[in-house]
Amino acid sequence: MHEDLNYFVSLKPTYQQLTRVSPFPGTPLWQTLKDEGRLNDVPWEDVHFWSGAQKNTVLEAHETLNLTEYGYDLLYRTWGPSILRRLEVQLDGYDFCTRAQSPVLRRHRSLLMKRQCAMMWTNLRAMDRWAPNGVVRRRVRKADERYRQLLGEPTPVMEALAGGIDALASVQKVKGFFDPLNRHPKEEPFKRYVYDREPRGDDEVPYRVEMNEPSASVRRKMRSGRMREMGLSLAMKATRRGLPRRSDPVVDDYLVNLIDRGWLGFGF
Repeated sequence: MHEDLNYFVSLKPTYQQLTRVSPFPGTPLWQTLKDEGRLNDVPWEDVHFWSGAQKNTVLEAHETLNLTEYGYDLLYRTWGPSILRRLEVQLDGYDFCTRAQSPVLRRHRSLLMKRQCAMMWTNLRAMDRWAPNGVVRRRVRKADERYRQLLGEPTPVMEALAGGIDALASVQKVKGFFDPLNRHPKEEPFKRYVYDREPRGDDEVPYRVEMNEPSASVRRKMRSGRMREMGLSLAMKATRRGLPRRSDPVVDDYLVNLIDRGWLGFGF
């Protein structure tokens, strides 16, 4: 299994999802394992990729968890965080689109890539500060160099957001030193999608969503996260008003809108 993980890491995936086998009730896999007596009794709300609902015939439960965590750690220490890999891919995409013969790629698709590159660039400062080793930090700095070569200098709004993300990441790192994050796992409200109806229009989904009521602590974290995003949004808008000549509406409007829509997510 270590050979398989090493080969997987060598492929340099942009994103990855390593999990334990988790049979979901109602699927053929779940029924097969049930017939073989290889299911643990796990409440429905705890059925997820980490729940350990399957009884492995060779490995203990802690061994499957250790292998999964080893894979994530190896990817991180080899290639850096997935958002760095995504930025590298999108820089390639922007370069390709601007050189393409197709006017659709040059005039339209390149704008999408430009916005995406700018969004990912705002994470570089935090990635540089907290890189797991010198090799990853060098890759972070090379990505920054390439961004500036292809798209020019970052806008003041981008710099403001990068500073905010760096500060939030640093606070979380310091906090994690004294109170590790895994002591308080983030518990998002459980959702179940029930496909029990036919859509009546193009905009209607064929399912309904059942969701548990968030706990008081989760609601507090959601409110706190929203307040941080509001602060970032105000700082970015003030920066744009103060330095209008250095603003790029294609990038800045996109980033401000992302923060206003809760891009950072709850629990950042």
